[in-house]
Amino acid sequence: MAELLKWAHATVTVCHSRTKNLQDVVSRADILVVGIGQPEFIPGAWVKEGAVVIDCGINSVDDSTKKSGKSKGIKSDSKLKLLNFQDIVWSVMWSMLRPQRRLPT
Repeated sequence: MAELLKWAHATVTVCHSRTKNLQDVVSRADILVVGIGQPEFIPGAWVKEGAVVIDCGINSVDDSTKKSGKSKGIKSDSKLKLLNFQDIVWSVMWSMLRPQRRLPT
């Protein structure tokens, strides 16, 4: 994901769960892609107002409101922030990747 964002000329910061100033880094992010391996690791209070959160995690947490009893591990206050953007018409652009040379596999 970091490489794809860099190809689109984004400034990308990659962090580890033990990054010393993780809260500061998260609070400055416009787009936050999280796949840390632990549900609810990033509290919603760390997420900047208006930031886009992409949860790539595969972990689940108990959720009695779901039929399965489980849901993804985004903190509830993060969910509330995201709900504010639910009615916005997003203009998402994408482009096909056309490498100039063969990429290593």
